Amino acid sequence: MASLPPIYVKSPDLSLTKQIRVSESRATGDHPAKQEIQIKSNDTKGKIAMNEMELLERISQIKDLKAETVEAAKERQAILAKPPGSLGKLEDISIQVAGITGKVKNNIKKKAIIIMCADNGVVEEGVASAPQSVTASQTINFTRRLTGVGSLAKHFEVDLLVVDMGIKEPIPKELYAENPSICTKNCGLKSDDCPRMQPGCEISIRQITDKIVDRRIRPGTNNLAKEPAMTREKTIQCLSTGLEMAKVIKKGSYNILGIGEMGIGKRAHHVVFAL
Repeated sequence: MASLPPIYVKSPDLSLTKQIRVSESRATGDHPAKQEIQIKSNDTKGKIAMNEMELLERISQIKDLKAETVEAAKERQAILAKPPGSLGKLEDISIQVAGITGKVKNNIKKKAIIIMCADNGVVEEGVASAPQSVTASQTINFTRRLTGVGSLAKHFEVDLLVVDMGIKEPIPKELYAENPSICTKNCGLKSDDCPRMQPGCEISIRQITDKIVDRRIRPGTNNLAKEPAMTREKTIQCLSTGLEMAKVIKKGSYNILGIGEMGIGKRAHHVVFAL
């Protein structure tokens, strides 16, 4: 199937672009393209089944910052009793948040960080300074708030949503949670026992689990020095999981979200993407 040049989709902060290559049938609106990459539900533990077309449609919904609110936020910064620009990046962040929410003044009370954890097969080439087992130990330590981000999160009352996307070393089963949300509805079911929170229960979701969310796709990627690190299908599956976790944060009424990752050997991947 012939391919077209990449489509670039702007992210909300206008500083990043996502490059996505689509098939010719996708561009011409041919419906069979929806089946080009289909993730089976049993591959995602029954949480999300998404094909490439659906993923592209979701990404296309990402809009630019609200220009009018951005200008209003800049004007407010200019009249505050302080030297212009004296707060540096904090001013930039406040303006960006205003553009996202559409409100000049924002109350950021409920905060969360999603940390996606997985191992990298390229470690076998000797490119990492730490053993691969550190990925698993750090992932566990995130939940115990014993890492740098964990200590800061504890101090500033930020919730961490830790997700196992493909850690190579085994992690005790009791540290896992299948459901990323903690439901506050008193229905008699524990969060992990809930087969799938029904739409009527969504308003009662107010917290995220303090365990490791099990979305393990495979025990680490392939060695990119020898073969593709991941198949296209697994890549779409990973992106779909990211959307799932973002949806959990939104339903939990969080005001702001940060993202991070953990995986020994990841910088080798960073270098490849930069080339």
